[in-house]
Amino acid sequence: MTATEMNLPTLTVGAPKTEAVRTWTRLLFLAFFPLLVLASSATTASAQVGKPGTTTVVPDQFLRRWDPVTIFFAAPTGPAAGGPEDAPARYVKLEPSQPGAFTWLDARTLQFRPAEPWPPLAAVTLKVFGKSFRLVTLLSAPTSSQPANGAEGLPPLEAISLTFPEPMAPEALARAVAIEHRPLPGLAGNDTRRLSLQDFEVKSVERA
Repeated sequence: MTATEMNLPTLTVGAPKTEAVRTWTRLLFLAFFPLLVLASSATTASAQVGKPGTTTVVPDQFLRRWDPVTIFFAAPTGPAAGGPEDAPARYVKLEPSQPGAFTWLDARTLQFRPAEPWPPLAAVTLKVFGKSFRLVTLLSAPTSSQPANGAEGLPPLEAISLTFPEPMAPEALARAVAIEHRPLPGLAGNDTRRLSLQDFEVKSVERA
């Protein structure tokens, strides 16, 4: 079953354990740090592509949901005319395994296209002839939230629900999310409080 066929979950951020959030507080900040992609990373990798004696992987740092991974070998390795690669383990090992297909674009270029989206907030390692390349998968922005973004005048808040386009491990989201609350009108000051992992829990809730 593919991710698109699954009943995708809503991840709920539970209420702070130490105290209730008062009616004059609101959600101010939900930061998904892996989304801070350095645009220069792809440029750096591209600058290395084609250098004699250099094997490179693009992208070289981050993977979005459906990104292909392209390996540029230091020397001709596959068929000059390109074509599907039925035994990719001879050249590359992908950890953890991911459904998809390897295809030669030319004698030096092998590309992997995933058949399912990369799992969010995960580390992916490619081992090419003994050389390791580590990539990190990104987290897509929530498709909806409850309460809605910017909501004010809320009753005591016990939970924040975030709906994402793909399933993910609650413990992975807990490491990526940050929550602040402060008195209205929301100006920075000494009353601002940033919740730690000890103040809330993240759990997965199946959508109806």
